[in-house]
Amino acid sequence: MQKKRQPEYPFLYSLPGYRYCDLLLGQGKYKEVMERAEKTLEWMKKANAPLLILALENLSLGRAWMMKSQKEGSSDFTRALDYLNRAVNGLRESGNQDDLPRGLLARAQCYRLMKQFAKA
Repeated sequence: MQKKRQPEYPFLYSLPGYRYCDLLLGQGKYKEVMERAEKTLEWMKKANAPLLILALENLSLGRAWMMKSQKEGSSDFTRALDYLNRAVNGLRESGNQDDLPRGLLARAQCYRLMKQFAKA
């Protein structure tokens, strides 16, 4: 339906896009999430999209980078944490309290993986 209405955006964005990326991450497809979220974030920045949309794309990217580090056995979560911090800040600034726990929980998971339990 979105493709018909907005053919310039072939990927879902905002909450439906986040939910789809969540499904992909559940299947371990972090590379696909990275590709989708990076492209969508680029489009949404150009379109001057609301903070919530940008925050959700950052959240998807942060979760994807976290999964990538885990799957590759890396202990470097710098990139994941950067996106997750942007997501949490954006979710707070957007004023949307419903989605803030998603960001906080993802960031807490990242801190836990980094063994920074006090921050988690």
